[in-house]
Amino acid sequence: MKTSMLVLLAATACSSTSVVSSWRKPGADLRQLDRLTVLMATDNESLRRSAEDQVAAALPGLDVTPSYLLTPNGAPPKRDQALQAAIDAGGFDGALVMRIVAVEREARWVPA
Repeated sequence: MKTSMLVLLAATACSSTSVVSSWRKPGADLRQLDRLTVLMATDNESLRRSAEDQVAAALPGLDVTPSYLLTPNGAPPKRDQALQAAIDAGGFDGALVMRIVAVEREARWVPA
């Protein structure tokens, strides 16, 4: 099993998304990744499923599995051994991990 690991930390804000920071294992050849799992670390289940599905669809040519398909009843991702065991058993050679770090909202009004 390949041991390359890709971890990205992404931030989302209302209508735009930007990558705040990323990490890549030194010497890792990302072209060798064939099977990935995508994990959105959030307690908002609909946001999690939507983000994981969108990332999976945005990576054509790769076998990408949203993490909610790896846990019983799509349980939220926790730092537990069940999710880790499912990832290990899945034969993945990489993981894309995202989390929200900030949300900014802007209100506009016009005096009447």
